[in-house]
Amino acid sequence: MLRGLAVAAALAVSLLIAAPSRGGDRVRFGPVRAEGCGDGYSYAGVSGGKVAGIEATVSALASPVVASGHVAAWVGVDGFSGDERVWIQAGLNESDPAKGSVLYWELQAPGAKGYKYGEVAAHVPPGAKHHLSVRELPDAPGSWEALIDKERVAGPVRLPGSHGAMNGTATAENWDGCNVYRYRFEAVRVLHAARGAWTRLTVAQVFHDALDVLLERTPDGFVAASARKPVKPAARSMTAALDGAK
Repeated sequence: MLRGLAVAAALAVSLLIAAPSRGGDRVRFGPVRAEGCGDGYSYAGVSGGKVAGIEATVSALASPVVASGHVAAWVGVDGFSGDERVWIQAGLNESDPAKGSVLYWELQAPGAKGYKYGEVAAHVPPGAKHHLSVRELPDAPGSWEALIDKERVAGPVRLPGSHGAMNGTATAENWDGCNVYRYRFEAVRVLHAARGAWTRLTVAQVFHDALDVLLERTPDGFVAASARKPVKPAARSMTAALDGAK
């Protein structure tokens, strides 16, 4: 989630992720757009339910093509502190061609007028793998931090009422455009207790829509991709890369 994310959008995706599946582990949420690209948020990823931490190694398999808005791949947790929605995440996004893909963090704390966003590195090349992690501090229940490549980039931040109540998510995200991406998530792991050990995410809810899909699942990861067609001639190389990888 980038600067353009509204609290309403964060609430919507969190509720959809938390909704029980009516047919196995796959949930389709929408609106599903059979034609066109839409102008809102859409996602393809997995939810680990209530966690004390979530981590993954993330890479872009090809340079994203961003016609408008942004694309991102992130891990994070979200929930409520009192009646306020809160979250903390770390990820890889692209919205500005001058910066290319950017490693970033984002934090919505209780009582804040808006969320905080910070960038760690720009011009991240396709194929570069980065370890993303969000976890509750073992010695401070209800306090959280975000790490990129095992270095703290956000927090610790106190989120009252969050202990045992935060949903963990690893997902690709598209906002506001005919954007094309392909992200790989590897070694997706969760903490079920802040003092516990990282374990493979074995029980997960999978979510996607018609234009953001999971191309493959592995025992500890997945590939998320856009099924959109690029709208700019410059996007042809990305289209060829996607077709060639099928």
